[in-house]
Amino acid sequence: MRRSPALLLSLCVLLWTPLPALVEEPSQGRLPDGRAFRTDSEGNQLVDYIAELELNVADLNRRIIGLENEVEQKQQIIERLGSGQSAQGTLAEKDLLALSRRAPQEANCDDQVATVRQELLSARDDIDIMRTNHQREVAAYEQALADMRAAGASRVAASASPVLDCGPAVAKAESAKAELYAASLREKDIALQEAGMRAEENEQRYKAQIEELQTKLKSASEQSDVLKARYEQAVRSATEQSTRASQQPAESPARQRAVDSLKGNVTQELHRVRDLLAIREKLIGQYTRIKSPVEVRPSKAVSTRGRTHQDLSRELKSATSVVQLSYVQRDALEIKRKLQDDIALLERMIRLYGKA
Repeated sequence: MRRSPALLLSLCVLLWTPLPALVEEPSQGRLPDGRAFRTDSEGNQLVDYIAELELNVADLNRRIIGLENEVEQKQQIIERLGSGQSAQGTLAEKDLLALSRRAPQEANCDDQVATVRQELLSARDDIDIMRTNHQREVAAYEQALADMRAAGASRVAASASPVLDCGPAVAKAESAKAELYAASLREKDIALQEAGMRAEENEQRYKAQIEELQTKLKSASEQSDVLKARYEQAVRSATEQSTRASQQPAESPARQRAVDSLKGNVTQELHRVRDLLAIREKLIGQYTRIKSPVEVRPSKAVSTRGRTHQDLSRELKSATSVVQLSYVQRDALEIKRKLQDDIALLERMIRLYGKA
């Protein structure tokens, strides 16, 4: 079997070529014994303090990039929370009058998310300032390394020696400078890590508070539906009673008994409204002393017809028919429901922020 001359020539060249020439050696790194080395322009490996410092600078630059990526990920998490994906509506003052006519909606805790975002932006600003100062020091130190490398190369060229010998005094000075610089970088690294940990802890804490508020608001919505059903049932009952009473003759004793019975019920409702007003005022004073960051503004104790507790008391005294009493009773029940909603909300907020 004949072999091609070109193939034989290629095999000879491959065998004669030294193995190190086929492998590209790194310009810097660490030897098996852990010492740092660098390669000069002539291909000589130099083991000195400059190589050690160059590796330290490269490692610190990689660490800065990692911290920047971590801060960017946390910023993306906060932006997702702030986009309203986990909540609906707006965390604002509750209109309890509107709440009596429709089911409440869940609140959107934008204020808590904004607070977390502000703290994260503050931490990010601190990190940017530290990174800028660090980059300035690294740039200055790289310039010093370049000057030392140029001086070393000139000495090597003059002495024709593959090893850079800066002398014991220069080596001692470089060692002291490297230790001081490394200590400064370690302190800055620790500060950056602590800032990132604080931002993460604040994020988790506010996220837990948002979830707790959403759970409580959902429970309040369910209770409001129950109270609304009771109110509608009471209104229907009063209307039916008023209709039956109005069908009787004006002089009928049964109608007078119905008027007296209904007036007694309305009187009890107005007494209950008066007691609820006192309870609400007491809870408002207690919640004000807590100094909670969330403001609770109670609704006005006024019915849809614009009647207050005093107005209903006067109308009750002058009422002589079931129809008039039914209007007073309906307004009293409406004010009573508003007060019960306010009291329930104040009690929940006191339990929530009174423990903090």
